[in-house]
Amino acid sequence: MTQLMCLSDLNDDGDYKLVVADHKTNKLKVYMGTSTLYQADLKSKPIALTTYVETNKKPSIPVIVVACENSLYYFKEYNPYQKFDLPNIEFSDDERKIWKRLPEADDQTQNDLVE
Repeated sequence: MTQLMCLSDLNDDGDYKLVVADHKTNKLKVYMGTSTLYQADLKSKPIALTTYVETNKKPSIPVIVVACENSLYYFKEYNPYQKFDLPNIEFSDDERKIWKRLPEADDQTQNDLVE
């Protein structure tokens, strides 16, 4: 089961839907109960998912945002809406070494590496 899921009132009608970015199938899915309301193919493996409301005006229709690799894909009213590509960041050799050592380090070593 994926951890990329949230509940959101996608139609501003008080009926919350389950929004899932499935990393096994690379699909965005919206469920109401056990029925699939919407499904979209994602370009690559999703790594994050959220919803947000762009404006305070009514109706408050949330935008679904899915992060895949270095891109953010926006879906509004069950349709692809916008794509934003994040710039690639080059890490120095020192930073790369720290990131590689962090997962195996104990708490004290992690603190020393970060400082």
